[in-house]
Amino acid sequence: MKKSTLLLLLCGLLLACHTSDEENLPPEGEVVPCDLTLSVYGSITIEGLDYEFDILEGNGDYVAEVTDTKQGDKEALVTIIDNKVKVSLLSNSAGITIVDKENQRAAITLHSYDQSLTPTGYGLFLENGKEYIMTDVSFGAGKYKVENVKGNSAEVSVIANDAVRIKGLNPGNSYFKLIDHRGTTARFDVYVTENHDLASPSMVIYGINDQILNVWIKYDDVGWTLDGENKSPLIEELYLHSKGDMEKKYDILQINTAKEGKGSTSIKLKNNKGSTATIFLNIE
Repeated sequence: MKKSTLLLLLCGLLLACHTSDEENLPPEGEVVPCDLTLSVYGSITIEGLDYEFDILEGNGDYVAEVTDTKQGDKEALVTIIDNKVKVSLLSNSAGITIVDKENQRAAITLHSYDQSLTPTGYGLFLENGKEYIMTDVSFGAGKYKVENVKGNSAEVSVIANDAVRIKGLNPGNSYFKLIDHRGTTARFDVYVTENHDLASPSMVIYGINDQILNVWIKYDDVGWTLDGENKSPLIEELYLHSKGDMEKKYDILQINTAKEGKGSTSIKLKNNKGSTATIFLNIE
């Protein structure tokens, strides 16, 4: 009797387990997505510019999502061939996410200290109508090209031996990207300045938005400072360079106009002898 009871209990247990397993099985014909698994994970530091890793398991139709730089450029170029992922870094750091057709996602972050990826940028002050050739551009992997981002005050082109020629066309600020043959970018800002002479207690200047105006103060000696705060939404920054010319003879007021806004404002100055001067600025 005891043996029969034990046998019935055991058969009941096996039947219960079998029934539970059947309930967990997917409906016939339905494919269960597998977890997307990469051969690497987390944060990875490399020495060079390129890196490869594998997709060990996933659901096919793989694509790569790559983070952007602050300038809106991709931090890396990624190609996927079968289950092999090839990365060409364009920045010191790049976030890469692999996505399959079931929207399974797996991410890594790559870091490189290669000198050619070190963030850099160039800024050049140029007088209107002048030309300058820059021969010491050394970022990235060479074979540069230029892309205009904003502005028409300057012309920038690449000439022989990766030198860069800059021409000032008219006053104002222009912004470019310098791009090497791998796709790494660097900012290239050109500020075509406009110079004025202050030879009396007051003067009127006409300017535009996003421009640098230099006023050479030739009235009543040096020792000039800003008289008060001189705040205005039409002015982004004011700098007073003491004896700022090459011969250290004149003070120079640098006016960086705001990127937006039209109207008029005034800038008040005084020097250590008690003289005062006013510059009336009109932004058209």
